[in-house]
Amino acid sequence: QQHPHDLGLYLELASLQYARSDTDAFVATAEAMHAQIDDPGAAEWQAVVTMGAELRPQHALFASAAAATETHTDSFDAAFDLAESAPELAEPGMAAAQPPLHQLDAHVEQGFEDPYAPMTGTSSGFDSDPIDTKLDLARAYLDMGDREGARSMLEEVLAEGSQLQKDEAQRLLDSAH
Repeated sequence: QQHPHDLGLYLELASLQYARSDTDAFVATAEAMHAQIDDPGAAEWQAVVTMGAELRPQHALFASAAAATETHTDSFDAAFDLAESAPELAEPGMAAAQPPLHQLDAHVEQGFEDPYAPMTGTSSGFDSDPIDTKLDLARAYLDMGDREGARSMLEEVLAEGSQLQKDEAQRLLDSAH
């Protein structure tokens, strides 16, 4: 690999694999990245651990993050009584000065879009075309020095892509040799 200690490249590749839900490739990238990290608290590694805990929570590299999430939610006391912890009102008559809640509710819904309406445009930052994603992965593999991984992705593009995508894949294959 040309840049084995560049955690940013590992994170970029892992993010693409995460977006594609390519669990096996994601785990392989995470394992390779883990072998290179000096600081387990590095932001890049923590981002990969968070994604990994979602994709494969039982994996040893991600289990602690998945367990921390479960512990955090399990530790919530469902029997918590807000009335026990609420401070007493400074003056007994203060509560009466507040408007009734039904008067407030009438204005809350105004100005908000329907949360269930279909999204327009793409805000994820990832291409929706899987062939373009394969080209991006191949570039990331090449940046990391993984020629075999890049070749595998580029061969898929040559088999499945448009003519423009095939031309780009062939150019990348030629430059990798």
